[in-house]
Amino acid sequence: NFPGPDMIGHLVEKHFDACKQTLLSLESALQDVVAAANRGNWVVLLTSDHGNIEHNGPDHGNNDVLTSVVLPTQNPFRLVPPHNDSARLFDISWTLLEVLGVRFEELTPPPIPQELKQDSHRLVGSSLLTRKN
Repeated sequence: NFPGPDMIGHLVEKHFDACKQTLLSLESALQDVVAAANRGNWVVLLTSDHGNIEHNGPDHGNNDVLTSVVLPTQNPFRLVPPHNDSARLFDISWTLLEVLGVRFEELTPPPIPQELKQDSHRLVGSSLLTRKN
């Protein structure tokens, strides 16, 4: 968790230079994280709780949540295009389960309430990766 950009992002209007420095610091930290992940042949799944910087205000705005997947050099996965071309926060858990090799059939999810079962707008998420055959 890198909370600095979120905290300073809410203050960007009055503290733009501090915000810019925070983002440069985050970039440096992420370069180290990705390099270590590559050495360990790990998947990096990077997301945020909301977009904000373009909104330039103290609230969360309506910006898309950015999600990036960095695959290892010896990669057993292929990317799956997200639903409606936009990764969603509830896709993250399914992606992590895929990376960990956990199948839906192994899980015991709580029952979906009857009134939601028929809702075509019910958001259930899906993995952004699948294993190569």
